[in-house]
Amino acid sequence: MESKIFGEILDVLLILDTSIFSKHLLGLSRVPRMSTLIMFLGPEDLGKLKELLKRSTSPNSGLTENEIRQIEKVFFVL
Repeated sequence: MESKIFGEILDVLLILDTSIFSKHLLGLSRVPRMSTLIMFLGPEDLGKLKELLKRSTSPNSGLTENEIRQIEKVFFVL
């Protein structure tokens, strides 16, 4: 996946409800080399990702503790 496409995915996820986009972030956390892709994001996309991560790890995200740990493991390299 290219960083431009990932940035566009982030734009779409930002308009979705937390319980919906959280499951998508969980799926994205399973994409190989995601942490490498994050290193190539620009500041604007990093800000969007940080906002999504903050919301997806909240208690009302609809994710289990194990799922939240999976997301944190991949995306908290920021």
